[in-house]
Amino acid sequence: MARLAALFGLTLLVGTVAQATHGVTGKDNVLIQMRQPLLNQIPIVPRSPSPHRAFGSPVEGAGDAATALLQSVEEALRRSGGGHGAALDPEAVGVIHAVAGMMNTTIRQSILDNHASLRPELDQQLARFWSCTDATTAPGLAAKAEAARVAHAQCRTKQGSWHKESSEACGAWHSFLLSRDEAGHLENSGCGLAPTNFSMDALEVYNGCALRWLAETTAAAEALHRNCTNATEERKATEAKCGTAQAEFEEVSCDLAQSICTEVSSCKVRELSALEGLVSMMRPMEARLKHEWVAVERVMCYLDGLSTNHTTTNPDVVAKLFGECGNATINTSGLDIIFPNITALGEFKGCSDLLRPCHEDWLAREYGNLPLGVHVVECQSCSLVEIVEETTPAPACGEIAERVSGMRVTNVGGITVDAEDECSMVVMPEDFAYLSIEGTGMQPDEDFTLVSKVKKSSSSEVYDILLDTLLYRWGFYHQNLYTWKWGYRVWETSSVANEEWHTVALRKRGGQVEQFLDGINLGAWSRGALRSGGPGSEIRLFAGSDRSPLSSPVHQFHGKAAYMRWFSRSLSDAEIAAQSKRNEAIDSKSLFMEVRAW
Repeated sequence: MARLAALFGLTLLVGTVAQATHGVTGKDNVLIQMRQPLLNQIPIVPRSPSPHRAFGSPVEGAGDAATALLQSVEEALRRSGGGHGAALDPEAVGVIHAVAGMMNTTIRQSILDNHASLRPELDQQLARFWSCTDATTAPGLAAKAEAARVAHAQCRTKQGSWHKESSEACGAWHSFLLSRDEAGHLENSGCGLAPTNFSMDALEVYNGCALRWLAETTAAAEALHRNCTNATEERKATEAKCGTAQAEFEEVSCDLAQSICTEVSSCKVRELSALEGLVSMMRPMEARLKHEWVAVERVMCYLDGLSTNHTTTNPDVVAKLFGECGNATINTSGLDIIFPNITALGEFKGCSDLLRPCHEDWLAREYGNLPLGVHVVECQSCSLVEIVEETTPAPACGEIAERVSGMRVTNVGGITVDAEDECSMVVMPEDFAYLSIEGTGMQPDEDFTLVSKVKKSSSSEVYDILLDTLLYRWGFYHQNLYTWKWGYRVWETSSVANEEWHTVALRKRGGQVEQFLDGINLGAWSRGALRSGGPGSEIRLFAGSDRSPLSSPVHQFHGKAAYMRWFSRSLSDAEIAAQSKRNEAIDSKSLFMEVRAW
């Protein structure tokens, strides 16, 4: 009986862990999920750190269930360590093997599976960041720029033809003039006259020959002159037209570049912010997985030691196990995640140099293959504005209002503003204070996301309401997020601390409701088809009413709120993680409502 009592804790581990891990799939942390049933079902003395070993430097909030499991095993060993070395019977050895097998095939594999699921999501977000450079925008501008490019290129080709023709025409005139200058004397004209022949006939013959030669020379010179002049005038006129075509091409190219640069840089800012949020969310997840891995490996070490020694009550064996397992160095490098360098990625250029009119790369591409003798006029550069960081002017921290949809906000009970603490709205429950929001275009029952930055007061009660409508309610039950009217549901996987700022989010996507705390997904809940319809004619912030229509508040919020935002779509996990790190709205286009002190 004593031996069975000593093994009672280990026996419970089998059923507890099997129950807690049964049917668990997806990205939810298996060890975190099993924490509460483990603590409820294992009758062990209070779990203080073991005097035989140091637990290292556990990450805050990480590996709670794994640590509880590890401490349960250690406490069981310490309690049995004062015995007399009773041997384990075959049934007890079987229990140990069952626990070890389950730890190895289920929990350890779950940690590896969770780790393997993180990298693809990170790679996908990084790919979305780099795909911003492939953005195709403003098809009308792109077509106009291409037409201007073709028109300018055709004009320069024509200019090149006239340049060639004028060069040839003027060259021929030049050669003629040179040749006539060298052989243009009458003695070289082919007209002969003897120096001593002064007869009338001889002189008339010579004179006629000379006049014919002069006429032929003059006509040829005039024809060559006309050819040179005409070709030169055509070249100059074409050159002037090409200058105009060049200016038009550069102007529309600048417009196109600005449009593309704005979209690309805006896209990169947006995707980099989402990537930063994802990295911030994954770093503690990586640390948590490593922390759990260490705990699991140490539990496996204890179980292997028990199986090898076939005893639990020998003090020497227990001490040896604590020394070998409790102080063992566990290699967790296999769980490393190589995170991108956010700072380096933030130094991106939204605009490629090939997009920038008059940049040397742009000039080489557009004007690098002009016809011989053709030159462009000075390029008219433009200043391109890149979006380096999306910023929103700090709120004036005055009147509490909703300025996105223009809905009317009534401050019931006198909610005040604390300008020194996040420009927050201070809710005074003793005054039954709340905000009533009314207006046209209330959001229907479609996908949406609610995000709020709040600080719960130490005077908080059982229910602290953030938002209430006729269809759904959102708030806190003690320190956990919950919803009601859709059906009662409390998210117990993580809790908030009083007097500390937290960003909380509720996402409705199809038939599921999900809660987020500081960018971390706490899990989804689906109760079949949620009630359909809109929220009603009134949205109430910081107070809830159990009657329809909303009447006097039953529960209220205790604390401060920096803002309440309602997005008209379901934001992605990465966007919610990014929103938890920024005070301004992550996406103004889908922002349906924002209440804060403006």
